[in-house]
Amino acid sequence: MTKYVESVKRRARDATIARPPKVLKDVMATKGSWSKRVRAVTEAFPKRFKFFHPVPCAGGAFVKRPRWNPRKRTETYTCPNGLKKVFVRSKTPAEFFRRKYGRCSEFAQGLHAVLKYMGFRSRMVLAYKPGFDHVWVEAWNPRTHKWVRLDPTIKKGSYGYTWHLGPKARYFRTI
Repeated sequence: MTKYVESVKRRARDATIARPPKVLKDVMATKGSWSKRVRAVTEAFPKRFKFFHPVPCAGGAFVKRPRWNPRKRTETYTCPNGLKKVFVRSKTPAEFFRRKYGRCSEFAQGLHAVLKYMGFRSRMVLAYKPGFDHVWVEAWNPRTHKWVRLDPTIKKGSYGYTWHLGPKARYFRTI
């Protein structure tokens, strides 16, 4: 688990973009209050990017355990009918914005990079319990002086909400 926590911290540190991604340029230009601007960007993610988990196979079956290739950054899933599906993990926000699909860590890294580019203080949060993990973003609201949860993978209600993993979950905040 320590390796995974370190990889999420590295992703948070490396979450930078040189210019606004084309796919989000219009929502990044939203005018108004901090809440309005942050909400517009956060809620644009599930509309413009595909959340890729779990991997669907023919007949409605889902494959949960992939074979990981660290050199190519790919996960290979073998469906019950023998068909193989390959999922390429994005290493940077630019890759994620180009591919337009990912998992919670790619979504969170992308949102974190966009918020930093827009001048907002943000951090990525990893919640972990055996068999399940989830990554989201928290942004500092300068008006209320509180961190606001932002989950870019949820289609509705992503502002101020994220998954509840229960009392046994461990949370790791990265700045």
